Amino acid sequence: MSVPAHAAHRGCTVEALPAQPAFEFVAFRPAPALLPAVLPSAPGAVGRDASGGLLSLHFAPGRWLLFGTTAKVAAEAADLPGTAVDVTGKWQALRVSGPGAQGAIAAALDLDAALAGRDCAAVTLFDSPAIVARDAGAMLAWVQASTAEHCIALLRTHGLASPA
Repeated sequence: MSVPAHAAHRGCTVEALPAQPAFEFVAFRPAPALLPAVLPSAPGAVGRDASGGLLSLHFAPGRWLLFGTTAKVAAEAADLPGTAVDVTGKWQALRVSGPGAQGAIAAALDLDAALAGRDCAAVTLFDSPAIVARDAGAMLAWVQASTAEHCIALLRTHGLASPA
């Protein structure tokens, strides 16, 4: 993919993160609180490991984006009423960091409304399906891999990111 690793922004940096194993878990009925660290039950909640790394995003009703190895995710999701689908490569994670990070994302959507009372949410970033989350002074956005270049180009078009 030819997405630039970094694109300068007024006070922030947009970075395409390396791919990692990812799974979407879809619950067939309300998921029991069997694994609250992996599948947080609160809408918009984020599950983290002991070091603060992301394990899961409860981004929409009955839907989670899970991170980790195939064996770990499969074992943890096996007893839940739903299915885990390997979506490694479907999403491209973008990290927008620095003092202008929230402004960069807010140029494309009403960030305050999207994340009101939530840590993550399914949104449309410009015209692309995405998931956004706050993360230690930065913003994370997962866009469909096929639209990652388009999203970065739109940031440039709107004067938010400088050309690479």
